[in-house]
Amino acid sequence: MEKEELNKVLRRDLERDIYFALSIIDGSYQDTIKSNEYSKIYRFTNEPLNSYAKYLKDKEKVLAVTGSGDQILKCIAYGSKEIDTFDISHLPKYFLELKLAAVKNLSREDFYKMFYSDDFDFSDDTNKYDKFRDDLPFNAKIFWDRLMSSYSWGQIYGSRLFTARNGLGFVKDKNKMLEHYSFLQDEEYEMLKENASKVKVNAFTSDLKDLSSKTDKSYDLIYLSDIIDYYNVPNFKRSISNLRVNPNGIILNTFLMASHGNKYADYDIMRQDGYKEEKTDRMARLLVKRF
Repeated sequence: MEKEELNKVLRRDLERDIYFALSIIDGSYQDTIKSNEYSKIYRFTNEPLNSYAKYLKDKEKVLAVTGSGDQILKCIAYGSKEIDTFDISHLPKYFLELKLAAVKNLSREDFYKMFYSDDFDFSDDTNKYDKFRDDLPFNAKIFWDRLMSSYSWGQIYGSRLFTARNGLGFVKDKNKMLEHYSFLQDEEYEMLKENASKVKVNAFTSDLKDLSSKTDKSYDLIYLSDIIDYYNVPNFKRSISNLRVNPNGIILNTFLMASHGNKYADYDIMRQDGYKEEKTDRMARLLVKRF
């Protein structure tokens, strides 16, 4: 595809993403399908990220689900150098890019208030955005500028564009939030801020079944956060079978709950392929394959 034609396609896709985002915010687009190309954005992960620390350290090349972007931030804080991140929805990549630009420029307290605090006090939200908008990639800057020109950050973040505010009980308890998300603590936040300026992040849209056709790279960590809960397990296994992992690398599947009564039995399909169930000190369970 010629460069000019490619640019037209990218501009068309960006305008479409902006149109749907604004339509979701104003209520004119109401989708009932849970996972599709314009699914809601997760404000934050419901996974106890600190419980996974040993799986994320020293993993330079990572493939991960975009989601809320928190898993990506945790990997960056732990020194990942190159991260490919995917999501079935077009919208999470813009949120991840917003968080990455913000963390480079905001204090820990301002970053926490903008993205994790439950009081939703956004009286100075425009000033916060102005501090980091120039660090946004070109398309993300256009996306957020257009949304911010119509709504305040508080209106956007409190809208149907995002999942429900209280997805986690401990979000109301700052100490518990910091316990789960150590990248919001002073020392690790400084590591995150420093590493965010050096890491290479490539966010793209893809369903799991198409993922292996979107990347031919080999990774130290493939972090498939909670996807297995939403898939037919045999299809899930087929979809990830062609993903490439480096020697001493791992594929990490997290799951918090079974979608149907026989789900845990279905995980035997994964165990037969070399996955082992491992438990953390928290609520999550893991299926891990080591190479």
